[in-house]
Amino acid sequence: MTAKSKYEETGTASISYTVVTPEFGRCLKVASGKGKYKTATCTTTTTTNAYEWYPAFGREPLKEGHFTTAIKSSTRLLLETKGKEKLYCTGQSGTGEYSGASTVAGVILTLTGCYKGASTDHCQSTNAEGEIVTNALGGQLGVVKREAEASKDKLGLQLKAASGEAIAEFKCASTPVKLRGSVIVEVKANSMLSTVIVTFAQSKGVQKWTDFAGGTANEDVLEAQIGEAGKFEQTGLALTTIQTNEEKVEANSVV
Repeated sequence: MTAKSKYEETGTASISYTVVTPEFGRCLKVASGKGKYKTATCTTTTTTNAYEWYPAFGREPLKEGHFTTAIKSSTRLLLETKGKEKLYCTGQSGTGEYSGASTVAGVILTLTGCYKGASTDHCQSTNAEGEIVTNALGGQLGVVKREAEASKDKLGLQLKAASGEAIAEFKCASTPVKLRGSVIVEVKANSMLSTVIVTFAQSKGVQKWTDFAGGTANEDVLEAQIGEAGKFEQTGLALTTIQTNEEKVEANSVV
């Protein structure tokens, strides 16, 4: 599933507007009248425009496109299946980079203090107790909810394994666990930021966003297999992490 290219949509209230694939990039000040956009968000236009949009890998590409993530203090990560199996991690850190106008790549999450059930039932994929390291992930930016005005659209980033199907494989005590599929997290739109709080939200094993707008619900969701003979079951991820970009980046829903 990927975000669709530019197309026309007519809403139920006879609203006709053009929806554009959202992009990562920067909204930069230029000489008055030389830009396309009115304000520093690059979402509105007038005849005296002083801002221009530059995609992450366009005419003025990002010089430093890497980012890091770190779990928000006093919170913990939760993986919960629809069958009510729960796995917790008390720490999380990660790295990644913007790889295109609407993609990220090389996303690797390191989870620490991981356990299932009792806090002594450690989960790990490395030799370090309670540590799980994901496989490399890639991400696609898209629209998770369309509004009458594109500037109010809600955006999301879909993360999945860059190669193969496994997001991560590990053991909890002696029980093997495998994660596959994808997970969508809402991203803050139309604001150029160096630091942003990113919240993965779920309820009872179902992610808040399971597909991009216009797609098929639950087409590709996060799933967990617990035990060699266990069946894959839909799983939700709850995590609040702080993302720090090497330079300010905006996810723009209008360009």
